[in-house]
Amino acid sequence: MKKALNISFILVCILLSGLQLEAQSAKKMVKEANSLFDQQKFSESIVKLNEALLLEPENEDALWLRARCYKSQGDCSKAISDFQAAASKQPKNASLYEGLANCQLSLGQIDNALITADRMLALSPKNLSYYHLKSEILMRRKTFEDVVSLADAALRVDDEDHHSHYFAGMAADSLGNLSLAEVRLSKALDLALKSKSSRENAALLHSYYSNLGSVKMRLFKNQEALSSLNEALKWNNTNVRTLNLRGQVNIALKNYQDALNDFTAAIANDGKSAISYYNRGLVNAQLGQFASAINDFNQAIRYNGENASYYQGRAESFMATSDFSSAVNDYKKAVSLDPQNKELNKAFADARQKRYDANRETNKPSVLVAKPELVNNSIEV
Repeated sequence: MKKALNISFILVCILLSGLQLEAQSAKKMVKEANSLFDQQKFSESIVKLNEALLLEPENEDALWLRARCYKSQGDCSKAISDFQAAASKQPKNASLYEGLANCQLSLGQIDNALITADRMLALSPKNLSYYHLKSEILMRRKTFEDVVSLADAALRVDDEDHHSHYFAGMAADSLGNLSLAEVRLSKALDLALKSKSSRENAALLHSYYSNLGSVKMRLFKNQEALSSLNEALKWNNTNVRTLNLRGQVNIALKNYQDALNDFTAAIANDGKSAISYYNRGLVNAQLGQFASAINDFNQAIRYNGENASYYQGRAESFMATSDFSSAVNDYKKAVSLDPQNKELNKAFADARQKRYDANRETNKPSVLVAKPELVNNSIEV
């Protein structure tokens, strides 16, 4: 009996020793995987983590690190599964929820991302980056009033947080409150320029200047808009949206050659940008260069054949060149795409009338035939 107990004790010790060795081995593998992750060798890191999880399937550090590897590779579907498994082991780890929320947002799981962001903020209510992530989620959810409220809450944590002013400005813009948008975006820019790290961030400053310029343009503050957009393009001179915005401002200021240059630059940076071709077509038409305008509208329609304005623009150029039949065809297509547009319907009717009048004029006899006269009681031929 005593001998049997000794054998059992030995077996238990061997088992525990084996488990301890496996745990140590798994821990070592996770450490090696973390080093590979720091070197951005994500695939190699995942191989190590898979080995660690074979030995210790519940290893929360391995699950969390593998989730980060998958996220870094853009494989958010796999990352979400690991983030959730790791979070079940570490329910108070806010960083885990941040990674999970980012992946859910990336996959368009907006409502799930919002739930995760609320957990994240509940655990760390003074972390500004968590406010910013939740703001992104709310912007995607299009609950813009909530974005403004959240920004104000973040500013109670740090009243110089330019990101929160920026989100509030973008939300106000989406709500149609351009005056508030201008104030908040201007404040965001002022604060960003005071921050050493932000004033060297080209992408951030381009975005701030560009969106502020867009708002000022729609407030008809065209000179101020031009100044903002010029600054934006100093930080990124190839951005197609910003080039188009500046081109539109230049049209409003009647700087047609500058506008033409902006739209041409936009096309050079994206040869399939329908809006860039359309805008350049408008300028060419304004300058009386109708053949060039028609070519631009052709390209706009080639890359987006579902925009009524593109057909309308080409129709107007056809009208200017007296090609009324082509104009009628384009207006017909434009009306089919935007049937409630009264101005478009009127232009369509006018084009049909012009075509009718032109055809009637064309079909008139070009030589008048004199009335036959009787000569010696017979018709002279």
